[in-house]
Amino acid sequence: MMLIAGDIGVTTTRLALVSTQTGPRRFIAEQEFHTADYKGLQPVVEAFLANTGGHADAACFDVAGPVIDGRAHLTNLPRDFDEAALCRELKLQHVTLLNDLHAIAHAVPHLLQEEII
Repeated sequence: MMLIAGDIGVTTTRLALVSTQTGPRRFIAEQEFHTADYKGLQPVVEAFLANTGGHADAACFDVAGPVIDGRAHLTNLPRDFDEAALCRELKLQHVTLLNDLHAIAHAVPHLLQEEII
């Protein structure tokens, strides 16, 4: 299974393609985009997949703003995201949206000793 992992910020959108076989620390592909250059998340993801020749089955995006009931709003850029709509638009089996600080909290217990400063 291939997963798109994304960090959607007001300035920069970072996307990575991750395989469940190789694990979360070995990206198949990784790319950054200027968020304001795109009218939404779908065109960014489509550009990423086209640029990398990749494909995905699911995605998880952290966003710089609140996430409530599968819907997110970027705090400092007029962008709204919806898990169900992204799932349909990107033809993915599953999409999860997380607040960026919530995503960090999930990641902390999985850090390796050499990743802690």
